[in-house]
Amino acid sequence: MSALSQSPTLGLIARALSILPIAFGINAFLRPAHALSFFHFDPPASEADRKMVDSLMAVYGARDIFMGLALFSAASLGSRKTLGCTLISTSAVAMVDGLVCYSHGNSPWDHWGYAPVLTALGIVFLGVFDRTKRGRSQSPGSSWQPLLPDEEESTDLKLAILASLHPTHEEETLLEALILSDGSVARASDALKDQKSRPAQKQLGKSGVGHQASLSSYLGAPSRNVRSPKRQITKRGKTTYLYRPEDIETHTPCSIIHNFLPVEEADALLLELLAEVPSYKKQTFQLFGREVSSSHTFCLYAQNEEAAERQKNEYFNDGKKTEDVRYLLPEMRKASSKVQEAVNREIQRRIRDVYPDGKKLKYQSPDPGLGVAREFRVRKIVAPDEDYRKDNGSLADAQGQMSIHLPHNSLLVMHAEMQEEWKHCIAPARTIDQHPLSGTMRINITYRQYRTSLHPKFMPKCRCGVPTILRCVQQKKENHGRYMWMCHTNYIPGQKGCSFFQWAEFDDDGEPPWASYSKRKEVEINTGVS
Repeated sequence: MSALSQSPTLGLIARALSILPIAFGINAFLRPAHALSFFHFDPPASEADRKMVDSLMAVYGARDIFMGLALFSAASLGSRKTLGCTLISTSAVAMVDGLVCYSHGNSPWDHWGYAPVLTALGIVFLGVFDRTKRGRSQSPGSSWQPLLPDEEESTDLKLAILASLHPTHEEETLLEALILSDGSVARASDALKDQKSRPAQKQLGKSGVGHQASLSSYLGAPSRNVRSPKRQITKRGKTTYLYRPEDIETHTPCSIIHNFLPVEEADALLLELLAEVPSYKKQTFQLFGREVSSSHTFCLYAQNEEAAERQKNEYFNDGKKTEDVRYLLPEMRKASSKVQEAVNREIQRRIRDVYPDGKKLKYQSPDPGLGVAREFRVRKIVAPDEDYRKDNGSLADAQGQMSIHLPHNSLLVMHAEMQEEWKHCIAPARTIDQHPLSGTMRINITYRQYRTSLHPKFMPKCRCGVPTILRCVQQKKENHGRYMWMCHTNYIPGQKGCSFFQWAEFDDDGEPPWASYSKRKEVEINTGVS
C-alpha cells in the first residue's frame, strides 16, 4: 500500500485549498469593506478611517494572495514535506487572524475554523501517518552466531538478520552481499564488516542522490580495460542484481553512465519534465481482444515543428498515428547533444572492448533516467539449444532474470541484441526511497533513431493498408534472430488486423534492399518521454 502522504487525492485537495486565500486576497483588494467584515469590525465612520482600512486591506489581500500561491507551488512543484510545512504555516496565519478578532471581543471562528483542517492535512503530508516497516532492534555489536539460519532458509529471513546486524546498510547492499556470498549469512556479514572497516573512497555529490556501491569494489575488482571471462550467473527463480558498470556490460547488452549530467542540469531537466507530466496520457491498445492501458503515461517529442508534423502524419505507433507530438523543451534540447556525444563514445568503446573481433552494432537506444531510483529487470530469451540445456532439458537458468539499478541522473545505453533477444521492464517496487524533487516519480527519456531507409513509405503495407511493423523471431532455433514484417493494426481497439507476413532482408549494415533508392539525408532523432 502506498504511503498516505503520497495520495494523489490529497494533493488535489491541497491545490483546491490554495484557491481560498487567493480568492480572499482578491476580495480584499476589490471590496475592502466586505473583507473587513470577516474580522467583525465596525465599518469606518470617516473618510480618513476608510482610507486607512483600504490600505490595511490591501496589505491583507497581498498577504493572502501570496500565501495561496506559495501553497499551490508547494502542492504542484515541491516535496510532500514542503507542502506539509506550508499547510501548517497557513493554519498558523488563520490562528493569528482569529486571535485578532478574539482580542477585540469578536468571534474568532471565521478564521479558526480553517486551522484544524490545514494542520491535520499538513501533518498527513509530513508523513506522520505513513506506514513504515521496522525490523527487530538488536545491537550491531552483539553476538550473532545463534541467529544464523540454515542456508536453506528464505532470503527474507537472511536479509532480516543481516539488517539487524548491520542497520546502517541499505537493503540493496545487504542483498548483494548475500548473493556474492552464495546465500551464506556468515560470509555476507564478514564482507559487510570488512567494507565498514575500510575508509570511504568517495563521497556523494552535493545533490545527495548517488548510486549504490558494489561490494565487489571492496574485493579488488579488475581494471575496466581488462574484461573478465563471461560466466553463467543467472539461476532459475532468482534475480541477479547488477550495480557496477563493468558487471552490467559484461552480462547484458547494456552500458550505464552514473551521474551523467551535472547536478544543476539534471535537477533543471527533472523540474522541467515534472511540470509536463500532468498533461501526459496513458497508451491504450488491444491485447487478446481486450482494451488495456499502459501502467505509465507517455508523450512524444520531436526536434522542431517540421519533425513533429512528419511524426504526426507519416509515422505509426501500435498501428495508428500519434496526434500529440511536442517540440523539445529547452533543458531537453540541452541534454540531447550530450546524450548523442556520450552514446557515440559508448559505441566506439564497446566495439573496442566488447567486440574486438569487429562485430558491428546496428541499433542503439539511450535512456536517461531522472527521479526516484528503480530496478530495470532484463531477461535473455534463449531459443532451445543444447548449449543451454540442463539434464532435465530446462532453459530456466539461461533465461534467469537480472536487475540493473537505475539511480537518478543515470544514462543507460541499450546496444545491439537488446531489443531482439532480451525482455525488459521497470520492476514494481513495494517501498521506494523518495527523491527530494520528484518524490516517488521517475521519468525516463528514450532517444530513438529513425533511419531514412526505414521510413513507413518504403515499408511493406499489409492488407489493412497500414505500413507493417518489424519483429524478430525469438523462440524458434531454426529462425532465431531473423526479422519479419507483420500487421500490427490488431493493437487498435476494435480492430482485428490481418494475417500479413513477409520475411525481412537486410545487408551487413542493416539496410533493406530498397535503401539505394531511398533519399539519403541526415538521420533525425526523435525523443519519447514516459
